[in-house]
Amino acid sequence: MPPTATLLAIGIPLVLAAGIFWMWMRALHHEIGPSLVATTLSIAVIVVAMGFGMKLMEPPPPEQPLAWDDE
Repeated sequence: MPPTATLLAIGIPLVLAAGIFWMWMRALHHEIGPSLVATTLSIAVIVVAMGFGMKLMEPPPPEQPLAWDDE
């Protein structure tokens, strides 16, 4: 596995846990507005990072076979 994909695989759960922790800390102090913004932003970052990671781990397309005219 490439190092970037490994870092993403480790980073995504850490970012998710940090977002949930941030939300609960804010909610416990009666500050729901900032916690919702932080949670929404963390979910957006997670979705973008997962999409980028899936794109990195996608295998390259196979080479096209040579046709008789392409020599």
